[in-house]
Order: sequence, then structure tokens, then C-alpha cells
Amino acid sequence: MEFWETLGFGLTHIFSTCAFILFLVFLNKFIRIRKRSREHLPFLGLTIVFLCTSISYFIAVWADYYLWEYGTVRLGMYLLSFNAMYTSFAGLSFLFEYIFKKTKYLITIYLIICAILIVFLRDLETLNNLTLYTSAPMFLIIPLFMYYIFIKPTSGFLRQRISLSTLGIVMVGSGIFLRFSFLSESLGWHIYAIGTMIAIIGLCLFGYGFAAFSTFTDLNWKEKLREIFVVAPNGACVYAYSFDQNRSIKDSDLITGGFSGIQLLLSEMVQTSETLKLIDYQNVKIMLEKVLDYNFILIIKEESAFLRYKLEFFSQEFFEIFKDVIKNWFNNINFFKPTGTLIQRIFELS
Repeated sequence: MEFWETLGFGLTHIFSTCAFILFLVFLNKFIRIRKRSREHLPFLGLTIVFLCTSISYFIAVWADYYLWEYGTVRLGMYLLSFNAMYTSFAGLSFLFEYIFKKTKYLITIYLIICAILIVFLRDLETLNNLTLYTSAPMFLIIPLFMYYIFIKPTSGFLRQRISLSTLGIVMVGSGIFLRFSFLSESLGWHIYAIGTMIAIIGLCLFGYGFAAFSTFTDLNWKEKLREIFVVAPNGACVYAYSFDQNRSIKDSDLITGGFSGIQLLLSEMVQTSETLKLIDYQNVKIMLEKVLDYNFILIIKEESAFLRYKLEFFSQEFFEIFKDVIKNWFNNINFFKPTGTLIQRIFELS
């Protein structure tokens, strides 16, 4: 093999390995939430996507090796590789069907037709052409789906991460296109290696974006919010806010004092010096964040890694704004009235 072919061979192994690592990441997410009814389906879909992508390119790289090194066309290996690729597309139907409901039928019918056509092919050139013409529409449709399903209804941190995922899938599609033999043979095998590098970067971005979700109900994270409290070191509640405008907070000092007592009691029971982060009680979850002896308490309806990020960011911004007030504070909670504006900005209420 020439230098660029050898480099492309090695990079394809890296691409396959990256896909397998992402498979393990999302398999772990799937296992953790598989008991939450249909909530596990999107992660099952992503697990299938990365596993089948890894298998597809592991087989393809060795089929290419036999072709380049010995001039032998292992058509059966190419058929397996392309069918694994179509199965990875099928995995996305779990992701989109969870939100679009009926898309699984459209995607499934399309992939079945492609799989049937491949069975009757007997030469590599026709197989490559069919794969190009059938996979190209998928790489055009998927970014559109991602825009309408994930990017358009979200904002802030989630929108940034899913935008990276969308960019990633576009890069994967572009990289795979550059790997097709008709381009490499006409423009040089460096195109093959460059395409593989683009695909590797795109695959990592695609996985990184979706890793931001703890569950896909994070798309509606604002509906999970109930109340937030800021508690001073002396136990006084310096600010309380209800995200439900029809629900007022009464006796905030009594409520926060109860939380502080529960937090201390549980820490003593489990004999740990680490700060308690979450209390799970029936249909509510209580997130806790402690910074410089100030407690930040967020009451939500369902656990969310994204809301954990929001609470941590809120606590950091709180200290940045009130650092001078805190140094000379003497129990006058009126100094903390601007906290309401901070809550509206961090939790995107305005």
C-alpha cells in the first residue's frame, strides 16, 4: 500500500474505535435508565448507531486492505459492511420516532428497500454507487430532523451541544463521501485520508452533543422546575423563587431549615464529609449545591443533568454578583433582591 492508503487504513481503524467507545458511553446511559418505560429508546437508538458504525468500518477497512494489497475483491465483506451501515441508520429511527412518532415506518421501509437491492448486487462498483445514492439522502434528511426536533425548541447550553451534534453528522456525511473510491482514484488517495479525518472529528462531535442529555425529557427542562432557594450560612433564606406563578412560597425559612436539617442528618447517617447533592422523595427531586457555606436548593419534578449544570452555573454567578455584599452582610436580605433577575437570566425565563 502507498503512504496515503496506509494512513487511510490506520485512520479508519481509529474511526471504528471511536465509534465503539461512544457505543460503550451510550450503552451505559441506556442501562441506567432502561426501566423508565420508553425513556430509554433514544439511548438504545444511539447505542445501535455507534455499535453498527464501528462494525461497519471495521469490516470495510479489512475489505479495503485485501483490495489494495492483493487486488482481491471481498464482495461479501463489503455487503456486510454496508448492511451494518444501514442498520446504524435504523438505530436513528428510535431517536426520531420517540419525538416524531411515525417516522419509524418511513425510515424502516426505506432501509428495507436498500437492503433488498444490495442482496442482488454482484460487483463492487455498482455496490458503491448504490450506497452513495441511498446514503446521501439520509445525511441530508438527518440534519433537518435534528434542527426541528432538537435545535429549534431548545436554547442555551443544550442548543449549543446539539448544534455541535448536527455539525458532526454533516461532517461524518462529508467525510464518508470523500472516502468513495471514484474520488480517491481521480483526485488521489490523500482525499480518502482527509475524508476519514473529517469523519472522525464529526463522529466525536455527534456523540459529544448527545452526551449532554441525561434523559430526552431534558428537551422540556423548564417544565421540571418548581422552586429555588438560596440559604445563608446562618440558615436564613436570603431568596426564594417559585417557577410556578400560581404557586406562592410561604415560610421559606422553615422550609430551608428543614432541608438543612435533612442534609446534615443524612450526612451523619452515611458517615461522609462530602456534600449531599440530591434528595429523591416520591415525585420530587431536591438538588443541592454548596459554595462557601451558602446552600443553593433547586426543587424539580425529575432528575436532570442539565438542571444540575444550571444550578452550578447559578451558584457561581450569584457569588460573582454579590461577592462584595456577602463580605459585609448583616442579615439584611433586601441586598439580594437582584437575585430574581439572575434567576430569570440563568433559567431563561425572560
